[in-house]
Amino acid sequence: MNSKLGFLALALVTACSAIACGGDDDVEPGGNSSGGLASSSSSGDVTSSSSSSSGSVTSSSSSGSVTSSSSGGSSGTVSLCPAAPTEYPGADTFATNAAAGLAIRGQLNALNAKMLAAEPATTPIVPATLEGEQGLTTLYNASGAPMVPSLFRLASASRKEVVAATLSSFVAVQGGTFSPRAETVVGGKSGKWIFDARGLDLRQMIEKGSFGAELFRGFSTQDPRPLTGRVDEIVALFGTNPTFPGVTPSPGAPTDAVHVAKYAFQRDATGLYADFKTNAIVAKHASAHIADCQAEFDGAISGMKKAWEETLAAATINYLHIASTAINSPTETVAVDSLHKIGEATGFLYGLASLPEADRIITDAALATIFEKLRIQPGAGEFSPIAFVTGAVDPVVPFNDSITALQTAYGFTDAQITTFKGN
Repeated sequence: MNSKLGFLALALVTACSAIACGGDDDVEPGGNSSGGLASSSSSGDVTSSSSSSSGSVTSSSSSGSVTSSSSGGSSGTVSLCPAAPTEYPGADTFATNAAAGLAIRGQLNALNAKMLAAEPATTPIVPATLEGEQGLTTLYNASGAPMVPSLFRLASASRKEVVAATLSSFVAVQGGTFSPRAETVVGGKSGKWIFDARGLDLRQMIEKGSFGAELFRGFSTQDPRPLTGRVDEIVALFGTNPTFPGVTPSPGAPTDAVHVAKYAFQRDATGLYADFKTNAIVAKHASAHIADCQAEFDGAISGMKKAWEETLAAATINYLHIASTAINSPTETVAVDSLHKIGEATGFLYGLASLPEADRIITDAALATIFEKLRIQPGAGEFSPIAFVTGAVDPVVPFNDSITALQTAYGFTDAQITTFKGN
């Protein structure tokens, strides 16, 4: 089963060629919201692994962020778009407009909570307690509310395959004990986490993978509703709201930024998080004046998308920087914690890799390079991140090379890299 997951990772990258610190175990408080339309896809449970839902990307992901709505428009013309406010407009209708995004978040929370319940248990949790593989699959397939697409419906074909293999592996290794320095490494629990035999944290492949896969596809769903509702929905999927809250010292408060927004705030509150907020305000404002603000709207949506993807890269850089200094620690709990961090990074990157290359900034070639450096491409045994733990491979050069590859892909400055690494 574990080798199957590795094989699917190669299929994921090949398919793309053909065509998001701390608080990582938090479960978002609150129940599912319901109501609203998120896309033209049908609602209800999905039981077959059919091809991914379609949809066109609203605007290019390579465009920079928008900082003002008063300029813009095509070159040589004067924009008629009125100046945007400084605060997010329409906060009073946000909950209604964003209901679909909130419901999708709720579905992810329910699946993550079920997997999380297996991790801190003092005795092994058997598949029956987890409701088995079918129980987890149902949570992934089931829509969070009427007329709202499920995570399954939002996923690409390659993402669906990875999720199916991961959930199957998660159930199969229940009761096992994972020890990266054992003579024969098997999947199972170590500390607070559950790994496959390659040392990949299986829950992170689902939750963190969704940040660059299912949730990120909110930018490309077809939607019959007014544009103002689409902006609210994307803000909700990002993990924030019109107040754009930060993250408390003890994350988990109902007012905290969650999901990708949490990482944006923690990695670069005055950069990535502020960029998303500025563009969200412009996009929401422009959506209400679309006849005069089409260029401003398109640019702001592109800026939101760019900040989202760059946040996943920034979080990956942070995890790799921390893990590189501790993964070969003689203390197994420290080494396993580093494997967990690599699992978070792997989830982010696999989620992005599940998208067509045209829908993201980072290229297939850059992703393939990083996968090879981190030993998270297909394979088993020594061909895995465990090699960093055992000392078979020195982590310093491949981890630094991976960070450099991300810096090149996104054009981060040295100052940004320092920020991402250190706070």
